[in-house]
Amino acid sequence: MSSTVIRMRSESRTDLKYVSQAIISSSDMAGSELVLEQLSDANDATILLLVFEKFYLRNSSMTACTIQIVDDGQKQAAVIVGTGGGGGIFNISWGTNSNFACKAANSLAALGFSEI
Repeated sequence: MSSTVIRMRSESRTDLKYVSQAIISSSDMAGSELVLEQLSDANDATILLLVFEKFYLRNSSMTACTIQIVDDGQKQAAVIVGTGGGGGIFNISWGTNSNFACKAANSLAALGFSEI
């Protein structure tokens, strides 16, 4: 199974509740199902965890996208992981995991995040 990892950062400190709702409702994430939305505090940081999954008809497979954003009080750092999407005997994803991760990155870029 293949995966795609995208790392992003934002110097602005947008409320993570707003960030979560903006990602969930963005057109880039349309057609995907929200599996988990969790906002928690650990030490002096706030952590947002979002997990989406999507069915791709072109290769009859499921793919998942996990977004983790950590706000340490000075900056927000995001990690996006697109995984799965393989189908058939060779488990070829045809780029579905990368496509899904890039859509999530587009949602974050619209909120002021940039890829690092």
